[in-house]
Amino acid sequence: MKRDTLLGIVPRAAAMVLLAASPALGQLLPRLTGEPTPPAATNAYGTTSQTIYTIGSFDLEPTDSGTTFTFVNMTMQRYLTNSGILVSPLHLPSGARVEKFELEGCDTSSSGESAAALGFTPQPGGTVQTLGLIETGTLFEGGCALFPQTLASPATIDNKSGTYFVVAQNNTFDGTTSVAAIRVYYRLQVSPAPATATFGDVPSTNLYFRAIEALAASGITTGCGGGNFCPGQYVTRGELAKFLANALGLHWPN
Repeated sequence: MKRDTLLGIVPRAAAMVLLAASPALGQLLPRLTGEPTPPAATNAYGTTSQTIYTIGSFDLEPTDSGTTFTFVNMTMQRYLTNSGILVSPLHLPSGARVEKFELEGCDTSSSGESAAALGFTPQPGGTVQTLGLIETGTLFEGGCALFPQTLASPATIDNKSGTYFVVAQNNTFDGTTSVAAIRVYYRLQVSPAPATATFGDVPSTNLYFRAIEALAASGITTGCGGGNFCPGQYVTRGELAKFLANALGLHWPN
């Protein structure tokens, strides 16, 4: 099949530039069919752990009614049976820093390949941007494997400005190339500090300025009164309870 574009997103020549700048094809991790995937980090609330968001093959859908697909028997592998692409929206919290994504695919074809892309569409109706691109490569025919790519420029999720999505494609239609899952690796972040201080006793030069401003902007604290935060004052158990309840959104169920 001749393709002038890869995944219907970027010109193939541009795609090759992206691949040349990425170590993805040199980082193939052998994977036996049925081998369990490492679990996501249990700490999904902090800024230290890298959290994994998985888009399984059942989440990927064709973009038009003329595109057909099927599954490899008794597996999670989905593959196209004619020309087209499979796509799924990416649901991540605003401010999340996307650092890496990964294609779990299978390729036993001597000439075909499976591919995946991470994309962003600005609102309203802006030009699609390719944030990451992975191909198994026509020279790879080693079966099922993980194909990771660390983003050269990590992306910070801005849900107000547009829509994020992943795309999958295979260019043989007989099951010799297929997609099992796409994984997106991200970390939560503390918001950047504002230019103007909220509290009179916490100037921008304060060591904890950014963290305190993030708490105030999130509605977790309103300070100690009089326009101050009192950064050196001890926290009572009652105040700690308010901080945690506001931060976690705790409530009594109906």
